[in-house]
Amino acid sequence: MDITNPHDKFFKETFSDKYTAMDFFRHILPFDLSGKIDYKTLNIDSNPYVDDELKEYFSDIVYNCIYKTNISIKIILLFEHKSYTPDYPHLQLLKYLLKIWETNLKQDKKIIPVIPVIFYHGKERWQIKPFSNYFTGIDETLKYYIPEINYLLTDLSSFTDE
Repeated sequence: MDITNPHDKFFKETFSDKYTAMDFFRHILPFDLSGKIDYKTLNIDSNPYVDDELKEYFSDIVYNCIYKTNISIKIILLFEHKSYTPDYPHLQLLKYLLKIWETNLKQDKKIIPVIPVIFYHGKERWQIKPFSNYFTGIDETLKYYIPEINYLLTDLSSFTDE
């Protein structure tokens, strides 16, 4: 039996389980962040935020939860399963974040913080670098105008499929 996109299907099936996602977030999120999330409020967000262009890059699972200060946040779990790292992951994330915030506004809601988590399954090692590093020849004055787009990464490139 041939399964189309087996990594994608495995990822979505695994991380659509609230308790698996909860355990993953508790271990991957920085302690100062993880300790302020009310995991009892964690629930999957069924809104489709990925358009046809972004589907080429990411499969998404989005969880909503409450942060200790009683504000809602979203944790995006993105699955990148190419055999190479994308040239500009920050641009892909920015599109994704913008879609979520536009949806908030269309639904007459306030925009809420979003924590992107990339779960990478490729052959090359993924190296996180600041978005401003992609701009050559800029000084600190110009760097001020470059948005920082931060994300957390789980890089499985050093593991075999077995």
